[in-house]
Amino acid sequence: MSEPRPGLPDGCGFWLGTAAVFAALGAIGITIAVTVYRPPWLSAWFIAGAVVCALGCMAATWALVLYLAHKEAARHWCPDQRAHALGLELRGPAARPRGATAARAGAILTAANAASREEQARWLRPVLREINGDLRQAAAGVDKAHRERSYSGVRHEFDLSQTWEDNRWRLAALEGRGDLYDTLRDAYAGIARMYRITSRPGTAPTEAQGLPGVLEAIRKAEVAVGKELADIG
Repeated sequence: MSEPRPGLPDGCGFWLGTAAVFAALGAIGITIAVTVYRPPWLSAWFIAGAVVCALGCMAATWALVLYLAHKEAARHWCPDQRAHALGLELRGPAARPRGATAARAGAILTAANAASREEQARWLRPVLREINGDLRQAAAGVDKAHRERSYSGVRHEFDLSQTWEDNRWRLAALEGRGDLYDTLRDAYAGIARMYRITSRPGTAPTEAQGLPGVLEAIRKAEVAVGKELADIG
């Protein structure tokens, strides 16, 4: 849409033409006064001519003002007025965009957090399941050794998988799961110690080896792992 043309009273050309007419009429009156009257200053023709010339000067001045105003307005003129109407439709009330933006930001954060939790669960779930199997196996070995008062045939129950060593630093870095890591660390320290004890031929269970304490640490770790697996699904 092009810039609308100004109406007749608002156009510079109209006032310039008016100024020219006034100037011509005023010049005619002054010419008659100068030609007929001596001195011409007090004659009606001279006074009328001077007044009309003054009106012409005022019209010319107003034309200049309009020209400058139109030129300044053109610098800020939008070539497509429909864009303003469309912008107002899209913006709507002032409160709506802020609310929509806040809701959209909240939805993005929620989706990002959900994606982060799901990505974390993808590696944590199989790791904890593997560790849980090691814990059950070690608990069974401690029960058997304590019941039979012998380590014969239970050494493999304390042979930990590589899963713990491969993921211990990632487990330690989990936010809000310090208790889980602490119980796993205590349990695996006890299991590793039992593996070293059973590696010595002829060694029998003794009270100093602290089998009940090792079993308690393993049970605590099993409870913590079970709870975490239930949380992540």
